Amino acid sequence: MRSIERRFNNLAKIKRNTNAGACIIFTEAIFGQGFSKQTIHRYFHKLVPKGDYDRSEKRAILADLEKKTKPRGQQEIAQDSDPLKRFTPNPIPEPSSQKIVVPA
Repeated sequence: MRSIERRFNNLAKIKRNTNAGACIIFTEAIFGQGFSKQTIHRYFHKLVPKGDYDRSEKRAILADLEKKTKPRGQQEIAQDSDPLKRFTPNPIPEPSSQKIVVPA
């Protein structure tokens, strides 16, 4: 099982000499990992000190974290259900019923 806490602690050790805050390290720990909304909220409260973020922006921060945990490409797939539209830059037009007349 992927552990947010383990990933967070490993990143904190690596970045201890930088000025990266706990919010930044937490974002890197969950990025692209596919964690659930409940798991993100639980570990955010556990690992990120309240002084690292403005309480009025907490909901916006958590909503952004929920988006960042999705694996790459998952958002594009959810937005467009037709797989051919994703790979075809210009969809092939339907054949028209009109006949093309070429002057002789």
